[in-house]
Formats: sequence, C-alpha cells, structure tokens
Amino acid sequence: MDLYDLILEHSAEFVKEKITYTAEPEMAGTDEWDVLRWDEPPESDPLLGVIVGELVHDLRSALDHLVYDLIKDNDEDPGTHSQFPIYDNESQWVDDIEDRDPTRKPSPVLGVSADELAVIKAAQPLHLKGKKRPRHPLMQLHRMSNVDKHRAIHIVSVSANAPTIITYEPPGFVAAMKIKYNKPGVLVAAGTEAARVKRHVIRIPHDGTEVIVRMVGRAQFAFGEPGKPPIATLTEVGQIIESVRGLILGLRPGADLSVLGRPPE
Repeated sequence: MDLYDLILEHSAEFVKEKITYTAEPEMAGTDEWDVLRWDEPPESDPLLGVIVGELVHDLRSALDHLVYDLIKDNDEDPGTHSQFPIYDNESQWVDDIEDRDPTRKPSPVLGVSADELAVIKAAQPLHLKGKKRPRHPLMQLHRMSNVDKHRAIHIVSVSANAPTIITYEPPGFVAAMKIKYNKPGVLVAAGTEAARVKRHVIRIPHDGTEVIVRMVGRAQFAFGEPGKPPIATLTEVGQIIESVRGLILGLRPGADLSVLGRPPE
C-alpha cells in the first residue's frame, strides 16, 4: 500500500467511526433557530503527520530529480544548483529564472531547454489570481515541504464541508424550515458551529419523547503547521500528486511514477 492510500484509508475509518456531533433542541413551542455544534473529535494517530511529511518529501524530490535529469539529458552539468522552481510571483520568477544576475549562483534550471522551461513556467502558481495562489497544488506542496523540513511535523486536523442532510427525529414533531450552512473547510473542534436550522414546531411531545437533530456531511483530514490554518486537505494532497505526476509525464514520458502512489480517484 502506498503512502497516499494509507492516509486515505485511515481518514475514511476515522471520519466514519469517530467524528460526531450532538444537538438537542429546546422545545419552546415557537419557531426558533437551533445551532448545531461539533463535539471534540478524538486525536488522530500522530504518525499520520510523519507519513504525510514523507509523502510530501517524495513528491518534492521527484520534481527536483526531474530537473536534474532534464539537465543531464541536455548534456549540461546540473551541479548542485538544480531544483524544480515554484513561484507565485511573476517578478521573482523573472529575476531568478529569466533575467538572473550573472554574478549570482547558477539558476536552478540552468541547462534545461527553452521548451522544457516553458512547460515548467506554465505550471507555476504565479498564473493564478492572488487569493487563489496559496491553494495551487505546487504552492501547497512548497509550503508543506518547508514546514516538514524546517519547522515541525505536520499536525492532522479534521476539515468539514457543509452538511448534506439535516433532519429532526423522530418525525412528526419538528420540521426544518431553513438551514444556514457554514463555509466548507471549517475545522471540527468542540463548540465549532457546523450549521444552524430554523425549526418549526409541529407539535410538542408530551410523552417524554426526545427530539434530536441528525446531521450528515463529509469530513476529511487536513494538514498544516501547528497553530496555523491547514495548508491542504487530503483531497488537495491528491491534487498535488496529480500535478506532480502530470509534470513528470509531460517532461519525461515513460518515467517510473511508482513512488508517487496510486492516482487519486
């Protein structure tokens, strides 16, 4: 089993079995809003932070190896300067790659062909609008790699999308008239709001029946630096794998991509 599959399997089991929430409406006999909040999830396996760090290292190394091999194939010397560049700023790309001061150490892509460089540039996060650049797969890879190498093992949190189903049970007492969802990506933590529902009381139970709210939605692991918002969800890690795979296949047809794991579905 490859690293991505290992994380995916653990995430599916963890979310299905351990992520819960409770909400017990106060039956006041009037139409009111019920706020649904998450319970505190149990801690995930801390080894997952190590595993995702290893996966990120493999992906970043695969790109660096790609540039090294391209330079070698062009009968140039990759030296110690070769590295796959990742830039979210056009002016920095120009200064470091296209119009580099000759007094500086060699460019990380010195020795790749013009056509190869064009493919590499086309893949850069700098082409996106400012707010979207941090979510570009290569920028997420760059950020996750820097955290893992220089600062800390990735922490694993749980990110939740908006619920897909919210119902009152048992039926016949309360109806959900309107639902306000939080934005996708809210971290699951004790007291964090998941959604709120405007309830309409059909009839008040007088026989001791307890009316509860059931919420069904999607959640997944997210990874990042301690004390900061997550850098990437598990889905986005899958997109990072696909981006790296596409670059290697585009520049090195027939390359062995087994290190990158199974393509995400």
